[in-house]
Amino acid sequence: MAPTKKVSSRSKSSSQSPKKPKIGSPMKKKLSHTNASPKKSTAKASDVRNVTTTRHPNYQQMVTEAIKTLDSRTGSSRSKILNHIKVTYGIEG
Repeated sequence: MAPTKKVSSRSKSSSQSPKKPKIGSPMKKKLSHTNASPKKSTAKASDVRNVTTTRHPNYQQMVTEAIKTLDSRTGSSRSKILNHIKVTYGIEG
């Protein structure tokens, strides 16, 4: 008699067995407590983002204006520029 080859049942069964689907989701969805429909709330959110009001120009324009206004022959210090921006535009920093 010829020796028979033994094939381990583990390697065949583990590679051929289908994956089990996960039961339940790991993350819970947040429930909305508002009565408004999703379309309305989305429209309001986009309107809020589009409307931005600034009370002052951008940083570069503020610094340039401060240097021109201070008009020092020896240059303007950072503290004087910052103080001018605080006083003129009401920015705390």
